Amino acid sequence: MSELAIRASMGANRGRLVRQLMTESMVLSALGGVLGILLAGWGVVVIKARIPPYIPRVEGIRLDGDVLLYSMLIVAVTAFVFGLLPALLASRTDLIGSLKEGRGSQAGGRRHNRVLGALVVGQLAIAFVLANGAGLLIVSYLNVFDVPRGFDTDQVLVAGISTNGPGYEETAQRVAFWDELIERLEALPGVEYAAATNKLPMNGGNNGSVLVEAETYDPEARRPLVEYSYVSPHYFEAMGIALLSGRLLDERDRVSRDVVEQGFSAGVTREGTIVVNQAFVDRYWPEGSALGRRIRENADSSSWSATIVGVVENVPQWGVEYRALPEIYFHYSSQVWTFTRLVVRASGDPLALTPALRQVLNGMDSQVPLAGVRTMGEALYEATARRRFSTLMVSLFAVTALILVIAGTYGVMSYYVSRRTHEIGVRVALGADSRKVLRLFLSRGLVLVALGLAIGLAGSLAAAQLTSSMVFGISPYSPWFLGQGALVMLAVALAAISVPVFRATRVDPNDALRTE
Repeated sequence: MSELAIRASMGANRGRLVRQLMTESMVLSALGGVLGILLAGWGVVVIKARIPPYIPRVEGIRLDGDVLLYSMLIVAVTAFVFGLLPALLASRTDLIGSLKEGRGSQAGGRRHNRVLGALVVGQLAIAFVLANGAGLLIVSYLNVFDVPRGFDTDQVLVAGISTNGPGYEETAQRVAFWDELIERLEALPGVEYAAATNKLPMNGGNNGSVLVEAETYDPEARRPLVEYSYVSPHYFEAMGIALLSGRLLDERDRVSRDVVEQGFSAGVTREGTIVVNQAFVDRYWPEGSALGRRIRENADSSSWSATIVGVVENVPQWGVEYRALPEIYFHYSSQVWTFTRLVVRASGDPLALTPALRQVLNGMDSQVPLAGVRTMGEALYEATARRRFSTLMVSLFAVTALILVIAGTYGVMSYYVSRRTHEIGVRVALGADSRKVLRLFLSRGLVLVALGLAIGLAGSLAAAQLTSSMVFGISPYSPWFLGQGALVMLAVALAAISVPVFRATRVDPNDALRTE
């Protein structure tokens, strides 16, 4: 204000003062826009590297020329709009009052302080909502990995094999291929178990409904869905799925070729044995044993009927964070799909077995490809890609908001302190110690922080209805978590306040009075 008052007293008209202030605003905005473009280019590279593979057309994500021009236009309009109003207000300087007080009228200063304070409060509120959401997603992501999975990830290798061609049209042909492949793989050094399955944990699957014991078929009844899995012997050992009671599937449970062919004929019921998971037992026999119980297909004329010989631990079929559904494991000789998953348990590094696996497969049929070779740990990492990407994006917004909070709070407090440098000098000259000065400015900053946190808390509670479906293992309404978020925001805001406040406590009264 003093500078503008001096310029006005020397003959500068209001238009010249506005142009000067607008020039400064446009230069700062242009520098910010250039920096934003550089950060955007770096951000595109980083985000593309983190995008899950299920997102289509990732390679097309780039900095677009039209979007950049539009962004620069927004920057220019923003600089003009938000620079013009302060410039007009500043150019309406009370010449006599400003020259007397050196810093402009207190009324104008109070108006400026209120506007800037409102901006800081808004930034704090928005940052609290974003930071709280990011914290919820991060905690949820960590909670996902703490859930008991029911299978191993460290020494398990998985891959996909497609037997879709001449010589593999019939189930018996595919069974013979897999029998030979598993036998050869288990003979390799470093292989403890090899097995086949129609699906892996966390990858969905196929399902149906069943009738238990004496239940009768009712076409109007809606029966709960049960997951169907077709596995070879040693699948549970290879995957590390624990046996809870009974026994696992073995050669005694193999379905002969004649039975398979008859089992798909009208009016013929195929008899067999199965293994079920604990969730199946909990649903149908929560107080008793499932061993020896009989189930059959939920149909007027069932194509299969089976006796339960074993119960195994639950594994998640549709994602780690989803509750395990009841599941039935059939011997794979009854149904081998054209695309089947290979599971190998290694005694050492599972990926080191990849060349040997390819060699064995090529020795049997060079036309059959081995695809998607990875460890179960990598499969788990891929299964959580959607949650991880959502967490990354929200965290980036939260970090950006925190940076704006720090910059905005620091700027307002610095401006506030600089406006009151003369007052500080007078207070110190009259005997006020640094602690009183410190309390003066801290109280001003804490009022802004308290208002921002109160509004942000209300916003977080309102947003909890939207985030409740995205969190896992924690409530978005948790008072403990909201309190922790408030403490973090308080620490961030105090860090931004501390620099100008402590600078105020070290003001030399002689220098403060002399500057006026």
